[in-house]
Amino acid sequence: QAEVPYIRIDIYEDENAREFVRSVNRGNESVPTLRFPDGSTMTEPGPLELRKKLETMGHRVPLWALVSSNWPMLLT
Repeated sequence: QAEVPYIRIDIYEDENAREFVRSVNRGNESVPTLRFPDGSTMTEPGPLELRKKLETMGHRVPLWALVSSNWPMLLT
C-alpha cells in the first residue's frame, strides 16, 4: 500500500515489547501501539491520523490505502 517499512511484534510473545506498550499506555496492553523512529508513539490511531504522521515523516500515503487498510500493530 504505502510501502512504509515496519516491524510487527506480538506483545504476548515478546516481554520487552509488552512492557513498552504498558509503559506508554498507563499499564494497558493496547494494540496497535506504534513507535516511530523519532521516539513518538501512537495508540490505536485512525487511518487519517496515521496518514498525517507518516506524511510528516516523508511517506506518501495514497487515499486508496486508507480505504483498504488493515493497520497492523507496529513497533519500529
